[in-house]
Amino acid sequence: MITRTNFRATIVPAMGLCGLLLMGVALSGCEQSPPPPMPTREEPQTALGKSAKMGRDIAGSIEGASQQAAGAAAALGAGTTIDVQGLVFPIPAGWQRTNPASPMRVAQFAVNTDATMYFTQFPAGQGGDVASNINRWAGMVRDPSTNEPAKFASTPRALANGVRLTMFDSSGTFIEGMPGQTGTPRPNFRFVGAIFEAPGGGRVFARMTGPDTTIEAALNDWNALINGATIK
Repeated sequence: MITRTNFRATIVPAMGLCGLLLMGVALSGCEQSPPPPMPTREEPQTALGKSAKMGRDIAGSIEGASQQAAGAAAALGAGTTIDVQGLVFPIPAGWQRTNPASPMRVAQFAVNTDATMYFTQFPAGQGGDVASNINRWAGMVRDPSTNEPAKFASTPRALANGVRLTMFDSSGTFIEGMPGQTGTPRPNFRFVGAIFEAPGGGRVFARMTGPDTTIEAALNDWNALINGATIK
């Protein structure tokens, strides 16, 4: 026979067990929920009110855009032209525009990776006459056996548009460097050039130098550049 006192003693532990079970379910449910996000740490602000991270992101974006633009500008495609003192030249596809090695150069291009082509210009009455420049160019290419100026070909002619032109071509040891300085000998090189009598009496000089084999492979592009010159 169960007395009132014993009944209470029996029920209380049972209720306590149910409570513990319910608390366990509640706790297990809480463990399955994702923890709340941790607060982010703000970076120190600059004087302009932008975070250091934002500044780095902006700088990275600008640098990336600059590199893409430089790459797009360097790889020239069909239809690219350049205006030099009123003469417009078609630049062959694939030539890479580079930074001029001298402030006297209007534009400079890398041709087949190891040859260089560039333009210079002079207004009327400056830069010397055609014959003087041809002789100066001839002195820049040496015969490797005698160290004397190498043989060269010089051909004056006129383009279809009436522009007078003198062509130059010589092979040997090319003395690379600025006038008045000790040059660097480049054996087995070839130097091709052209002097245009530009509109208004000025002159435009086009030059391409590089290893014999490279220049030979680029002659079709070179001739297209020279013969394709038009008056603006």
